[in-house]
Amino acid sequence: MPSSDFPPLTTSSPGGLVTATYLSALRRTRDLSLDQAANTAGLSGFELHRLEHGGPGLDRDTLTRLLGTYGVTGRRDVEAVTRLLDALATGDMLRDSGPGGRDRLVACEQASRGVRMWAAVWIPDLIQTPQYAAVAAERVLIDTEPGPVPLARRRLFPLAPDGPRVVLLIDEFVLRRPIGGAAVMAGQFAYWLASPRTLTTSREPQKRRKSHMFIVIPSELEAALIDRSLPPWELDGPFLAQSTLEEYRTALTATPRFEETAATLRHALTGEGGGYAVLRLGNLAKALGVDDDRFLRLVTGFAAEVAVPFSPFPRWPLWKDIGVKVDKDPGKSSGTGYNAFHMDLVNGTLPPDFTTLLCIRPDPLGGGPSILSDAPAAVARLSESNRALLAETVYNYGTFFDLHGVGEEYKPFPILDGSDPGEGFVRFTAKMLERSQLGQAHAGAARELAEELVRGQVSFMLQSGDYLIVNQRRFLHGREALHSGQETVAVADRRLLLQLFLRARAGDDSAT
Repeated sequence: MPSSDFPPLTTSSPGGLVTATYLSALRRTRDLSLDQAANTAGLSGFELHRLEHGGPGLDRDTLTRLLGTYGVTGRRDVEAVTRLLDALATGDMLRDSGPGGRDRLVACEQASRGVRMWAAVWIPDLIQTPQYAAVAAERVLIDTEPGPVPLARRRLFPLAPDGPRVVLLIDEFVLRRPIGGAAVMAGQFAYWLASPRTLTTSREPQKRRKSHMFIVIPSELEAALIDRSLPPWELDGPFLAQSTLEEYRTALTATPRFEETAATLRHALTGEGGGYAVLRLGNLAKALGVDDDRFLRLVTGFAAEVAVPFSPFPRWPLWKDIGVKVDKDPGKSSGTGYNAFHMDLVNGTLPPDFTTLLCIRPDPLGGGPSILSDAPAAVARLSESNRALLAETVYNYGTFFDLHGVGEEYKPFPILDGSDPGEGFVRFTAKMLERSQLGQAHAGAARELAEELVRGQVSFMLQSGDYLIVNQRRFLHGREALHSGQETVAVADRRLLLQLFLRARAGDDSAT
């Protein structure tokens, strides 16, 4: 790619990911903690942690300040780092001519192991031909093999005689999407085989994939549901009334293949290795209207097959709107920025067992993919000493006012409650790192957990009609930043989700 054509630096691009890794390596070789480096650069420790792991917000001004903090101030050196994408495409060496430059590259290779996964469907002109990418963009909504397409980042900076390389391991899953016809696929394979010397590709045998995480309802069920009209729901306090639960179940179980689909959904959420599911209802939404009450009642019926729907907010209806407000805190659910990993209602003694999000409209500018991470798996990667710190009752976050169905306020609370993995909650929200007064040791343990969550994350873009259900005992969730320019989008056209919470039935171990 000619240097004059390279895109603005963002950590959603391969160059941005490599730059983030390089910054982490620079900091570590300077023996600076996150907080020390962040304070010098005018950032918070959490902001720097996020930038070092591929999060959004790494603009050129921030990058220059961080490089200055680490002593990389030469004009040519700074320009080389900001043009990483161009350097990698042409095979040029990364210019770091200061003392210890080679050691920093070695450290960069070590640090890059923290960038383990980058989920993407297409990366035009780098991994795919323009023809393949154009077809892939059109096929995102009707993927024949549901699930994100991971591209594993391994050894981003191996030192070699002819300079650093980018090594991409292509999951065989991506090869099983024969889109665009034989000519497009043949061109794609030929492109991989003729990759430039700085781009090494190899095929990873397809692993056993939990494809049921993305559930496409059978066409027979879809057609029957279009003609199925459920009555308006009734509430008993904050919960869906038992009479409504029974009425919905009676009507839906009489529909062909509904019980089979509901069983698949429950297994995806609570079976071995599960913890979240996306029910793809896009065709149903198109047929009925995504904002039609009939559609919302059918989605509520699916939710009720998992657990009891309820609203903890008396001032809101059963389903709560999450729109986009450009004047809100960017990190909030209705903001435009990065919404870090968290569990909902973390400070209640009885948090919802499941949190769910129905996509009415995705970001029309193409941003805001959902992110999820296996919380018990992240905890298991921590040291024993950090797990012990997280089990101490010293953490707190948020206010607790006028909430129903979630117990009493829990303040302070432990992040880990001593339960077996997947049974208790991992009471964590990354925002507590900025908004809670924590001692250095406890803050450090929580920050390490945040880092492990980012390392293990999966991401995917919700489309209109997609219904995401998250088992809060197993997975934490968040959202990448929306695309810039939200203020130019009419309010009625901005991203819109509806949120619904679920409580496991008494004596039901479905959440665990």
